[in-house]
Formats: sequence, C-alpha cells, structure tokens
Amino acid sequence: MSEFTVSQLLAAADRDARQLLGHTTPDDGPALTAAWPDLLGVAAVLLANAPQPGTAQTSDHPPTLDDHVHSMLAEAAAAPPLRLPPPHGGCARIIDTWYQAAAHTSRAARVPATNDRVLELANQADPVAVRTRVARTLATVAHLAGRELQAHTQRRVDVDAAGPRPNWVMSKGNPPPGNIEAQWIRMLHRHEHHALDHIAVPSTGSRPELVEPSQRAPGPGPTLPGGVATWSIAALRQSTDPHSGAADLRRIALTQRAALYATVALAHAAVHRGEIPGEAGPHLQARIDAAAQGWADMAEQWSWAQVTHSREPTQASADVSRTLFATIDTDLRGNRTRWLSPGDVDNRFAGVPLVPMLRTILESNEILADVYQQLPDHLHAEGRLRALGSVLLKIYKETALDPSENPSRPPIDPRYLARNQLQRLTPAAHGRLQGSADALVNNAERAHHALLVSAGPAAATPARPATTAGVPTARPHRPARPHRVTRPTPGPNPGPGIPR
Repeated sequence: MSEFTVSQLLAAADRDARQLLGHTTPDDGPALTAAWPDLLGVAAVLLANAPQPGTAQTSDHPPTLDDHVHSMLAEAAAAPPLRLPPPHGGCARIIDTWYQAAAHTSRAARVPATNDRVLELANQADPVAVRTRVARTLATVAHLAGRELQAHTQRRVDVDAAGPRPNWVMSKGNPPPGNIEAQWIRMLHRHEHHALDHIAVPSTGSRPELVEPSQRAPGPGPTLPGGVATWSIAALRQSTDPHSGAADLRRIALTQRAALYATVALAHAAVHRGEIPGEAGPHLQARIDAAAQGWADMAEQWSWAQVTHSREPTQASADVSRTLFATIDTDLRGNRTRWLSPGDVDNRFAGVPLVPMLRTILESNEILADVYQQLPDHLHAEGRLRALGSVLLKIYKETALDPSENPSRPPIDPRYLARNQLQRLTPAAHGRLQGSADALVNNAERAHHALLVSAGPAAATPARPATTAGVPTARPHRPARPHRVTRPTPGPNPGPGIPR
C-alpha cells in the first residue's frame, strides 16, 4: 500500500500531467484521447469517495466539479467511437495514482475513526483543495489531448499518399479524418474549460474558521488569494484560446510578472514570520526575480510578433489584469512606489499561512510558462506568426549567421521590406521567440523548486508515488470502477522529468 497521503498523491498526479507539457507530439494525440474517458472515470470514483464540501448545494448554485465530471463522462461515453491506440503511458500513471488516492479515502470511510494511520493517509481536511488538484489535472490533460489530436488530424489531411507515413496515419483501417475527430476535439476543448471553472486557491490558507480570533487582522482581510486565483484561470484560458492575439499575450506576460513581484513580497513576509528559513530567503528571491524577468522578456517578444486571424484585444482580459494590479496595490503596497515592509505584510495576512499561497502561485506560473513554451511552434506551424520586415531584418543582423550563408542576401524580399509589411517569421526570428520561451520555463521550474526546497518537507510532494518496501502493490480493497478500463501497455518515455 502506498504510504503517501491523498494530498501527496494528487500533487504527484498533477505533476505527472504537467511533465507531459512540452514532451508530447501529434503522434501522441490519439493515445492521449484514448485515455480521456478512463481518466474521467477514475476522477468520478475519486470525487465520490473524497470528503464533500460543507456548503449544501441548492438549485441556485452552479454545477459542482462532481456534477461536471459525471456529465463529461456521459458525454465521452456517448461520443462517436474512434479507432484509437492504447491509452498514453503518462495518463496511465495518473489513473493509477488517482486510484491509490481513492483507495485511501474509501478505506477511511469504512474503518473506525480510531484508526489514526488510515485517517492520516486519507488526509480529508480540505475538500476544496482535493477538487482543485483534480480539476487542474483534468484541464492539463484535456488541453494536451485536444491540441495534439487537432495537430495529428491536420497532419493526416496533409499527408502525401506517396510519401512515408508516420504511425497512425491514413490506412484502410484508419480512414481520413472527418466529423468524428472534429467532434472529439471540440468536446476536449469544452471539457478543458469546464475543468478550468473549478480551479481555485486551496482553502487551507484562507478559511476564516481555521484562524484564531486573536490572530485575525482588523478590518477586511487580504483579497490577494482570490485575486490571484481568478487571474490564473483567466490567463490560462486566454493563452490557450486560439483566437487570442499578440496584444493579449503580451498583457498576460506583463501581469504575470507583476504577480511574481507580489510573490517576492510574500516570500519576505514568510521569512519574517519564520515559515521560510532566513538563509533561504535570498536564494528564493533570486529565483523568483529571474522568473519575473523571463515574463518581461516574453512581453518584449510579443510586442513585435503578430498573430494573424486573431481577434482584437479583449476588454475582459484588460479588466482582469487591472483588478489584479489593484489587489496587489491594496494588499502589498503602501503607495505606487513603495512595497510594504515584511512586518506590515505579516500583519496584513495575519492567520493566513503564506507558504501554501506561494506554492499555488508558483505552480500556476509554471503551468502558464509551459503553455507559452508551446505557442511559438504551434502558431508557426499554422502559419499565423508574422512580423514587420524591418524587425525581421534587425533580428537577422543581430543573429549569428551560418558560415554557409551569404550575408548579402537576407531572407527577406526587398519589396516587402521597402513597404515594411508583415511577413512570416524567419528562422532567426522564430528561434529568438522559442529561446525566450524555453528560458521562461526553466526559470519558472527553478523558482518553484527553490520554494519546495526552502519550505522543507511540508511543502514538498513526491515526484512519483512509491510503495513501502516489503508490501505488495496489490490492494485488498479498491473502489469499484464505473466501467471496465483496459489496462494500457507502457507508452513511450514522454521525455525527461522536470527537475525538482
């Protein structure tokens, strides 16, 4: 039996999903899609066994995550069948981890309350945190499956019948794509947004009933946890929207930089409070500062890159960004030129644990950075990235030339250069955009890792659920599955794990 708690198992599954970002290809699209119904099935089992939120639901309340998972599972079961390979190996790991978590919660519901070890493994303190983890993992996998299936389908359309064919392209047993693939792609996109609707800040850091009355700050409490949660959902949703333009992507990058600077102020307060050791403070700040600078570089890149066939900048994006800036000013800044001292921030967030909030912000930052890493290749493959001829020429001159190239013949048509019209990105310009995105991901990972190391074992989660030595992995009790799931064969290695 796994000796990890439910919270640790859910965090490990969430990390497995994030590690797939950047390591999948269109060839993985069918396998990821094949795993989706199984993933929804185990999510339904996990949520049914997990503790329920204390607030009673009425007809006036929006659907809960439990309701949405059941409706998504029914929709996936009713979808037209596709000829698919075995489920993706990375998703199989998530499914197995979730079943271990469901087994813990199910055992806790059946054993006497005096069995402290079972209750410790169940770790049923926060139903909202459980659902946040499940929703975020579902959103990540749905995003990946929809994106890769769409790319895989488009490639099948473009395959030359006389040319070499990769795995899972057109054949007698795998006919040309049609409406069935399009229905699955739309369904996955819909399910991704259903899951995003249920992502929230874990409530362990902001539930008023968990704070001693003597520790509560006078007056209204801080609004930053909810503001960052709203912003993270909006930023992830807009950055994955195919209709978002360069102006919206640049605004997201600038606002995310501001969120990280707010994280630095919270980290200083955590050091002042003793939640983070003093000697670890400078290292953590350096990592977060580097991540914030990465978003500044990303905003600069999207100031010259243009995305065709996109809508005009949306007012909704500007409103959410403006709200987050106002929240940061209210909670962390004395005025527009001075941040509050660590002691003042500590008083402002009295009774609110800061490390869980920092961990949530940096995890969301890492996920958003992963999405931005995929944008240059994805948009370039669709032929939607453009830049002014003068910008492309400047990048060409600033980039080290290949010794075999003729420097007197830049890869830009002089006719378009004279008119300074938008042109497709040159290899040098695309490489610069991709290089900034890669650096962004590296800095985001290092900042998150620095927090996990600084905050100690309480903030860390296992990179992979393990089993106790000498105890077989077969479990005497396992929650019933809603339908029979074929156990997948091990898939290809999705790539190197994210360093922690």
